[in-house]
Amino acid sequence: MNLEKMGDYKNTIQHAKNEAREEGRVEGHKEGKEEGRLENQILTAQNMYSKGFDYKTIADILNVKEREVKKWLKSKG
Repeated sequence: MNLEKMGDYKNTIQHAKNEAREEGRVEGHKEGKEEGRLENQILTAQNMYSKGFDYKTIADILNVKEREVKKWLKSKG
């Protein structure tokens, strides 16, 4: 392999590494936001339940299935 091809190869490898790193960062950011959103919904459901809201009303307001609300409240309760 001549020096020019070697340089191209190294640039290609570095570019691929940089793209993979950025994809990983973006994916991790998305996962973190989703986890935060879910945790916020669970906390909201707990607060609403403690104020007397029933499972169905909580589910309707949070736009989730009633069984999810029940699962959240039983797992945290």
